[in-house]
Amino acid sequence: IYKYIDNSLKKGPVTLFVEGSFSHFPHAFDLYYWGNPNIKIYERWPLTFIDDQMRQAKLTSDVYIVVRYNKKAIDENDPLRELPLKILVEGKKPRGPDSVFLTTFD
Repeated sequence: IYKYIDNSLKKGPVTLFVEGSFSHFPHAFDLYYWGNPNIKIYERWPLTFIDDQMRQAKLTSDVYIVVRYNKKAIDENDPLRELPLKILVEGKKPRGPDSVFLTTFD
């Protein structure tokens, strides 16, 4: 996921939305890109829809959303199931069933 974002940053600015606002998960991206003026990182919890800030960011940068599960595996009542996300990269957890997905939308 970092490699994909790093390559995108070589071409221009990036706006990254990370699902969650707790634990080390969203803050790992803050730390990795600390001091990089070409990336803006925002946390979203709950992540239930593509909002205006996300759509507006697409006008001036590449926009990515990091989520922790594949929408095919989401419980049928979970709002993430309805998001129009396109999976770009899957980051598998080394010793576990969970994955992190870098996604985007049209």
